[in-house]
Amino acid sequence: MNTKIKFYNDKLAVNFLANSAENGKEIYDAIDGYTAVGILSKQFDNISEGIEYVQNVQKIVPCVSVGLGAGDPKQFKKAALIAGATNPGHVNQVFTGAGYAAGVLAALNSNDTAINVLISPTGIPGKVKISTGELSSQENDGIVDVDTAMAMVLDMQAHAIKFFPMKGLDALEELKVVATAAAKHSIPMIEPTGGITLENFKEITKVCLDAGVSKVMPHIYGAVIDKETGDTKVEDVKKVYEMMKELF
Repeated sequence: MNTKIKFYNDKLAVNFLANSAENGKEIYDAIDGYTAVGILSKQFDNISEGIEYVQNVQKIVPCVSVGLGAGDPKQFKKAALIAGATNPGHVNQVFTGAGYAAGVLAALNSNDTAINVLISPTGIPGKVKISTGELSSQENDGIVDVDTAMAMVLDMQAHAIKFFPMKGLDALEELKVVATAAAKHSIPMIEPTGGITLENFKEITKVCLDAGVSKVMPHIYGAVIDKETGDTKVEDVKKVYEMMKELF
């Protein structure tokens, strides 16, 4: 997996949302660069607007994560094309869009960007939902064995599992199984997402580290965002950084 993401102890980074380029720089500096700073495709009216915005952020933030926007599958092409044009370091994808993103990145020589794949809990450890695409998410759930899902991720030339929505600790037992399967299949990274807070960050992260996955990048969004300004709070980023150190 080639990526611009820096990992603490070669293992751990955290994805935070930035409300602006300046907020992104504050986040990046507060955690000594062990982050992919999230920018959501959903906020842009078109691809060119997104490309321009990401390029401006990249002037002061070395690693950007091009996201969808609350896992919105309608944003998959926009995210892939913005990432292809900017080589940000990380791009979020629905399961059915990962192959498309891999093709775009390869065609545009954006070779330092990791692709994650959105897989969802089902309530049954060992079974995961892969029907997370624009059309498939509107049909009956596509539920497959976790090992089959891991193999399909590798087939699509993707690099990471985004396990969403975690709903905090609700899907912890399922996360253990997914993380173990990711390690077994040598998938480079796992990204638990959804309801992660300062209170449960260490427990969720430790499950992934203990499973033996090479890289872990939890996403912490709403829990550390200032509701008035929309900025991710620098003081909370620093608290997360201290917890990262404690995990090792």
